[in-house]
Amino acid sequence: MLQNLSVPKKLMLSFAAVIAACGAATMVVLWTVTVLQRADAANAASAEMFKTSDLVLAAAVEQQNAMRAYVATRDADFIPKYEEPGKVL
Repeated sequence: MLQNLSVPKKLMLSFAAVIAACGAATMVVLWTVTVLQRADAANAASAEMFKTSDLVLAAAVEQQNAMRAYVATRDADFIPKYEEPGKVL
């Protein structure tokens, strides 16, 4: 089939093939960048959730420690320490 085409037509066809390959490669790169941006956004959201859950866990541990100290010692100084982490949340 290509043997019957003239040289200018063969050059145009090969140039069109190169342009099409470059276009396809560009589309693949753009798709990959989009996927990476979505993954980065999801990672940032999960990091924020982890940070928040870590604060909640730390507050719960502080309340638990204050309650244990109050029960063990019956010292009223631990009551504000028990109420303090609840205010943070």
